[in-house]
Amino acid sequence: MAKSTLGAVTAGWRTAYQDRNRRARKLGPAAFLVNHLFSLEQRLLTAYRVGHELQTVSSPFSRFMRRLIRSNMHRMGSSIAFSATIGSGIRLPHPFGIVIGEGAVIGDDVSIWQQVTLGSAGREDTGREYPTVGNGVKLFAKCTVIGVLDIGEGATVAAHAVVTADVPAGAIVGGVPAKVLGSVASGEG
Repeated sequence: MAKSTLGAVTAGWRTAYQDRNRRARKLGPAAFLVNHLFSLEQRLLTAYRVGHELQTVSSPFSRFMRRLIRSNMHRMGSSIAFSATIGSGIRLPHPFGIVIGEGAVIGDDVSIWQQVTLGSAGREDTGREYPTVGNGVKLFAKCTVIGVLDIGEGATVAAHAVVTADVPAGAIVGGVPAKVLGSVASGEG
């Protein structure tokens, strides 16, 4: 059965609500709405979740809603493609200048700081052009992750790093181009 525009918006809000309560102190629906008014992080995540759900609806009103949401997202200074796949528990502590491309896949409990880019290297010879970020990854300020690559579970990407190759699980990477500096488990780095 086809989903209505209102059904998609409701599903997006519900997902954003469940996501917020998974990663932080639980809020009731009324407190969530108040939090939504004052938290830029929550507004950005809700905009993505609703836009992601609206992709499944093909109506003039849903297209208008997607444009409105995209415009609002750009005013917030970020661009997250609605076709990107983002798991639950994502954190955007400083949600300014974040760019997530249309084919990016992000796991659960990922933290993304300001001005992070997850994008394509512009090569269309493969079926997949965007990075895949594993569960529990931390992407610090101004890091850039470009191309067809995997960032393993629990890895940390340092600020200003440029990642163009796979990152092993639990590794700490930094530099231009990014190199393994240590491991999260051993506390090195």
